[in-house]
Amino acid sequence: MNFLLISSLSLWATPSVSDHYVDPELLAHPEIERLNELVSSSYLVRHSFLRCFEGGHFANMTEAASVFAVNHYVYSVKFIDYLRSVAAKIDSEEIKKPILENIAEEFGNYEDSDIETMSAMGIEAEWYNKIPHKLLSQRFFESVGIEAGAIPKVESLERSEDDGPGELFTKYMVNLYGESNVCESLAVIGFAIEESVSRLYEFIWNGLRNHTPLTGDQMVFFPLHILIDDGHADLLKLGFKHFLENEPALCDKAEALILEVLEKRTKMYDDIRQQIETKQAHRCPIPYRHEEEAANTATASAAATILNLHSDL
Repeated sequence: MNFLLISSLSLWATPSVSDHYVDPELLAHPEIERLNELVSSSYLVRHSFLRCFEGGHFANMTEAASVFAVNHYVYSVKFIDYLRSVAAKIDSEEIKKPILENIAEEFGNYEDSDIETMSAMGIEAEWYNKIPHKLLSQRFFESVGIEAGAIPKVESLERSEDDGPGELFTKYMVNLYGESNVCESLAVIGFAIEESVSRLYEFIWNGLRNHTPLTGDQMVFFPLHILIDDGHADLLKLGFKHFLENEPALCDKAEALILEVLEKRTKMYDDIRQQIETKQAHRCPIPYRHEEEAANTATASAAATILNLHSDL
């Protein structure tokens, strides 16, 4: 294996830092920095649904949480399958290692440093340690009144008119991981998914904490992914960097796929917001993206008209 790759994937910070930590210098690559910016500047990470939820702007926030919970579980319950699909494409054990560690965490296995981080935030280990994420997610949806039997199961990848937002996104992602090459898969899971997840879930966690009666153990799924998952994205990006530098042709479609995934998840959140508002006959005051864009266009047009009038005087 390339020596630089081994060095990149095994070079960690001091022992006091979680093993998820990656020296930023190892990720100092123009393409990685550009793709990071692509994600951080995307509409998804400030989606109107997330802002509505965080601000408590739905008529019944526990009911809104239940609509989100159904759609979220359909997608998240298959996350281990996504990870395994990506890992199966990787020959290098070093590149595969962070994905296998992520799978281990999905089963509730954490390092002592992770548990210390969570405990320092007032999150008790007994709420999550040695408990599979699937069960933590189930604890969440049951806490908002959803029974397991009420959640759709994705058993076929054929699209149906009855598919909800979570089902459509899940089917898309399963197909994508199945059809994409190794570099594309690492780009999608590293940038579009893991790079964005802590930001998305922070809105949800804040909404649950501040606007619902849920207890800490009932919503613990979310701080787990906010507080100790950040390093996963960087580790996956190191794998992407290897293919970018050694087999760049495999990465030609990476940006397009990242953008596509961000847009598909944006559509899922659009539809979840609409489901909640239709069910409650109440609208969150924050505009949808198309309304926001139309308002910005109108403002820019008005400003240009005023500027032209002043120029003519």
